[in-house]
Amino acid sequence: MAKKGGRQSKIYLQHIIASAGIVLFAVMFVFALTFFTDIVLFEFAQESVVAEDEQKPIVRHPLTGAWLYEELEELPSVYAVVVENHYDARPQSGLEEAFLVFEAPVEAGISRMLAFYHSGQDVEEIGPVRSARPYFVDWAHVFDALFVHVGGSPQALEQIQEDGTFDLNEYWYGGVYFWRSGERLAPHNVYTSTRLLEEASEALEVPVYESWGYKDPSDLTEDPIDIMIDFSIYDWNNVQWLFDKERAGYERYDQSAPHKTASGVSIYADNIIVLEADIELIDDIGRRDVEVLGSGDAYLLQDGGLIECEWQRDMLDERLRLVQDGEMLLMNPGITWVQIVPTLSDVTIK
Repeated sequence: MAKKGGRQSKIYLQHIIASAGIVLFAVMFVFALTFFTDIVLFEFAQESVVAEDEQKPIVRHPLTGAWLYEELEELPSVYAVVVENHYDARPQSGLEEAFLVFEAPVEAGISRMLAFYHSGQDVEEIGPVRSARPYFVDWAHVFDALFVHVGGSPQALEQIQEDGTFDLNEYWYGGVYFWRSGERLAPHNVYTSTRLLEEASEALEVPVYESWGYKDPSDLTEDPIDIMIDFSIYDWNNVQWLFDKERAGYERYDQSAPHKTASGVSIYADNIIVLEADIELIDDIGRRDVEVLGSGDAYLLQDGGLIECEWQRDMLDERLRLVQDGEMLLMNPGITWVQIVPTLSDVTIK
């Protein structure tokens, strides 16, 4: 019996030793797993920090002010398209995607626009494209832009020939870089696209132009200021810019209704510049000459507020500058509309 009891004690001891070994192995396994997991997580965290650092914006886009994550190898090409604003031309196409628009009076008591696009955009339809005026040609020079139009006034066509404008006239290139829509009557039916304009600009030299100074949007004004511009003898060609707090931008209205484009969306802007410029009649048809160089009074609307300032531009290849008390004003990133009026008294502040 004693032998049997000794054998059982020995077996019991072996079980205890085995169990202890299993427990010890498990503890070591858990410790090792935790250790290596911490290493992996640490390395992953380090990689995430590096990746996050690599994604930090480093420079602003020279045309829109948007932050970019890497430097541009060269400045984007710019296309300046004369876009009609006659009642029969509405709704326009692609106007909401222009990063910059100049709007000025032409003959017949209406306004017309010069809409700017760049080679980084994909806009499938832009128009209706209409005829050139000298002041539109002048503004295109700011960006060494491809100037896109359908014919023009005698003064504008002469200027294009004399000043080295990068010209794309539908009368010369129709069917190649333009198309005429069967859904509209002429002359309100000429369209183009950024893809066609990029093809047309392939032979041009890399452009050189200045960039505006940009800032981050400021806190919104508690009581936003809206404006109405008496552009025309026609109600449908007068403009309102109403501040949209939710979007933190200005929505364009015509005839007290949102100015919508062919895609069904409203036109918004982040900066509204209103310039007072000398505007004179130059012929019996009612064509105008608009002063594009020099200086004058101006308004800048940003973040719901209005800033009284002065505009300055000394040379055709210089960007428009807005100055207050000797300091250059900065733009909000995004879309800018420039409204040209003969006097700021044509602007109603609300």
